Amino acid sequence: MWFLLVAMSLAHAGAPDAVVLPSQGVQGTVSVSLSPADAMAKLADPTWVSSVDGGRTTVVVTGHEAACTLAAYTSPSALMTVTYVIRQCPTAHGYKSALVSSDDFAAYESEWTVAPDGAGSLLTYRVQLEPRLPIPLSLMTGTIRRDVLSMMEHFAAAFHP
Repeated sequence: MWFLLVAMSLAHAGAPDAVVLPSQGVQGTVSVSLSPADAMAKLADPTWVSSVDGGRTTVVVTGHEAACTLAAYTSPSALMTVTYVIRQCPTAHGYKSALVSSDDFAAYESEWTVAPDGAGSLLTYRVQLEPRLPIPLSLMTGTIRRDVLSMMEHFAAAFHP
């Protein structure tokens, strides 16, 4: 019996995943067949990320500040359509985004990290947000988890290792 459990966990080790963190943020992971350098280059363009995610979110690059990119997002979800502007800056192993402005969010932070994974890369996406509207926490985190999992599944389909 234990062999079956180990085999099942190994079979799903590279599958896209999204979990709610103790901080009530959400983290998604996916293995892709891109090298870490290629993954970093792709993630540098917020409009590319949106296109791989099925294009549900509209992203417009509005400017640059030093090494950072400013981008305006319009994103439909099960709860509402939200708009926000973020500043995405490179880090040693990915990109970190912070809220510039939004009527819908009081706070927003996200981070992509890229790590070598065999011949490809492991992409990890973390997002933490605080909506301005009074939305039950369980509803918000459940919706975000489903949206992040969908994004990870789109990445897996586009770049299956």
